[in-house]
Amino acid sequence: MQPSTIRFSVALCSAVALSTIQSGAHAQGLIQTAGNYIINAGDPVPDVNGVPIPGVTFATTTVEVPSVDDNGFMLCQARITGTGVVNNSALAYFYGSSAANLKMVVRGQDAAPGLPGVIIGTTSVSGLSTSVRLTPNGTTFWSSTVSGPTIGLSNDTALFGGLPGALSLYAQEGDTAPSTSNAKYSSSFTGLGLFNAALNDNGVMAFKSTLTAGDVVGSTNNEGYFHGLPGALVLAVRKGLTQFSGADIGSFNGGLQMNNAGQFMYECTLSTTSGSPPATTASNWVVAIYTPGFGSTAIVREGDTAPGTVGATFVNSGNDNWSPFRGNPCFTRSGKTAFMATVNNGDVTAGVNDLGIWAWNGSTLSLVARRGDNAPGTDVVFNGFTANSIQILDDGRIVFVAALTGGTSTTANDSGIWFGQPGNLALAVREGDSAQGSGGGSHAAMGGSFMAANDLGQIMFTTQLFPSTNPGIYVWDVATGAIPIILNSEVVDIGGGNMRTIASLSSAYQGANNSDGAASGFSNDGVLALRLSFASPFSSDRSLVMIKVPKNTPSSSFCLGDGTGTACPCANSGSAGHGCASSSFAGGARLVSSGIAGASAGTDTLVLTANDIPGPGLFFQGDGQFGGGLGLPFGDGLICAGGNILRLGVVFPTGTTASYPGGLTPNPIHIGGATTSGDVRHYQCWYRDAAVFCSSDTYNLTQGLTLTWGP
Repeated sequence: MQPSTIRFSVALCSAVALSTIQSGAHAQGLIQTAGNYIINAGDPVPDVNGVPIPGVTFATTTVEVPSVDDNGFMLCQARITGTGVVNNSALAYFYGSSAANLKMVVRGQDAAPGLPGVIIGTTSVSGLSTSVRLTPNGTTFWSSTVSGPTIGLSNDTALFGGLPGALSLYAQEGDTAPSTSNAKYSSSFTGLGLFNAALNDNGVMAFKSTLTAGDVVGSTNNEGYFHGLPGALVLAVRKGLTQFSGADIGSFNGGLQMNNAGQFMYECTLSTTSGSPPATTASNWVVAIYTPGFGSTAIVREGDTAPGTVGATFVNSGNDNWSPFRGNPCFTRSGKTAFMATVNNGDVTAGVNDLGIWAWNGSTLSLVARRGDNAPGTDVVFNGFTANSIQILDDGRIVFVAALTGGTSTTANDSGIWFGQPGNLALAVREGDSAQGSGGGSHAAMGGSFMAANDLGQIMFTTQLFPSTNPGIYVWDVATGAIPIILNSEVVDIGGGNMRTIASLSSAYQGANNSDGAASGFSNDGVLALRLSFASPFSSDRSLVMIKVPKNTPSSSFCLGDGTGTACPCANSGSAGHGCASSSFAGGARLVSSGIAGASAGTDTLVLTANDIPGPGLFFQGDGQFGGGLGLPFGDGLICAGGNILRLGVVFPTGTTASYPGGLTPNPIHIGGATTSGDVRHYQCWYRDAAVFCSSDTYNLTQGLTLTWGP
C-alpha cells in the first residue's frame, strides 16, 4: 500500500471516529486493575490455620514492609488488636498470597520453636523483629527476643525460620560458637538488618556475630561469619584470620549477601599492624566471596589495578579510607556482583574520570561505565553514579542511575537510568521524559531513585513527577517503556468500594538479597509488595498490597524519528526512540507494547499504547516496512509499517495516551490483525495533530514497533 492510500484510509477512519468516540478519564497506575490487597486495617485476623480469631482485627498502625517469594506469597510483621490482645501478644507474622489464604505464622507469647519452656518475646512486649526474609521457595527467616526460666541477658535473643507450620530454632545468643574453643555468640539477634544474616532456599544460613569467652583474645578475634545448615554450622571467616596474601582480617564491614549455591559475599578491612606482611592504608579494604569447601576469594582489593583503565588503581585521592559502594541486592544466584568505586593514578584526571562501575561475572572483573564516558542514547557524558541504584541480573545485565554533564544536558534532563551488558548499555529512562499516567508530567531527577530489577529485565524505580512533585512507582522494560504502577494521591478501592487516597508508599523492594539475587520486595516473577498509607480521615490506616507486573512479549522499535534514520519532514526530530516532533510534544510520540502476543483468545493480552499524542490515534498493522525499515516522510512524521496493512482501530487519548484495544474497538489484537503463531508484524499509530506545525498536513505518527506472535 502506498502512503497516499494510507492517507485516505486514515482520514476516513478518523472522521468516523471523531463523531463517535468520547474522551476517557485520566490514566492511572496498574494498582487500579492488578492491586491485590492482602491486609487492611480493621480486617479480621486469621490464626495459624487461616481461621478468623473472634473479636481480633488488624490495628490501624499495622503492617510493616513485606518480603515476597517467587511463588507470589509474602511475609510481613503486623500489629493486631481486640479481644485478649495485650502488648506482649500484639505483634505477629503473616504469610499468604491473598486475603483469602492469609494465615498467621507466629505470634508474641507463642512457644519458641526448639526452646522448651521458652516463649517468643518478653513479659511486657512482643520482640518479633520488623525485618524478615522470605526465600524463593517460601522459607521464612526472622528473629525475636525470648523469655523464660532459663533465659537471662546473655541468651535472650534468637534466630528462627522454616516453612510456616514447621518452624525451628536456627541460632541463639549465648550458644557455643562452632569451630571455636568454647567461645559464645554475644551479638543481640534482635533484628536481621540488611547485611548481617541471610538464608537460601536450600536451608543454608549465614550470619555475623560477635564472640565472647572461650578462645577469644581481646578484640583480635572476637567476631566471625557462621555458615551452614541449622545444627551443622561452621565458622567460615573469623576476625584475625590470615587471608589475602598474608594479611590478617582486622574488622568486618557488613555487606553479607548469599546465593542459592551457599556462597556469601562480605567486606572486611585488613590489619595494618599484623600479618605477613600487614596491609597498608592504601591496600586494606577487600570485597570477598566465601565458597563452602574452598574458602574466601578476593574479587577486589584496595590498591588493585582497575580493569578498563590505563594504570588506574582502586584508591581515592588520599590513598586512604577507600571503599566500594554497592546496591542492594547485589549478589546473584550464580555469584555475580557489581560495585561503584573511585580510582586514582594512571590515566585518572580528578573530577573527570575518577569514578566508575565494575562488574564481577563469577571469574573476572570488568568496567561497566566510567565518569567521562559517553552516555549511550545521549550526546552527553556520565558525571557520576548513584551507589544504591546499582543492580545486577543473573545473566550479567547491569542497571544503574547516572548523572550527566556536557552536550545538550540541562538541569531538566541531567540524570537517567541505564540497562544492559557491559559494553552494550542502553538508556532506559531519562529525567525529562514524559511520564505515562501523570497527565502530561515528566520524570524529575533520577539521582534519589530507589530501584530494583529482576531476571525478567523489569526495572522498578521511584520517581518524582514534574511539575506536580508527587512521587510514583514505575516499572520499565524494553517492551513497554516505563509504565505507572502506583502514583501518590491516587484514589484506590481497597475492597468493597472502600475508597482511599494514597498519601505515602513504603516498600522492601531494595531490601536484602533473598538468595536468588532478587530484592526482598520485588520477585523474579514480577510481584511487587507495597505498604500504603492514606490521607485524612484515614491517616492512621495502613494496607499491604501486592501487584503482579505482567510479563511482556519483547518488541523492538524501528524507523525512529530521532534523527538516526530517515530525516523527519521538517527536520523536526523527536527524542531518542520516539517519532518525529509534533506541535504539542517536542519529543514526539512513542508506541510501546505490554502483555503477551498470543494468537488465541486465551493467550492474547497484548496492548499497544501511544504516548504523547494530542489527538485521536489510528493503530495499524503491517507485514512489511517502508523504506527498508527506515520509513518514508508522511505528514509531519514518518510512515514505517507497510506491506499488507490492516487498520486495527481508532482510540481517543486519555490525557495524552491512547491504548488499543480500546475505544469502540475492544477486540484482542490477534483478531483485528488476523495473526497466527510465528507471525512477525509491525505496528504504528497515526494521530491527529490539528495545529499546523511542520507541513500543511495536520497529522503525525509514532515510531514503528515490531514483535513476533506466539501460540
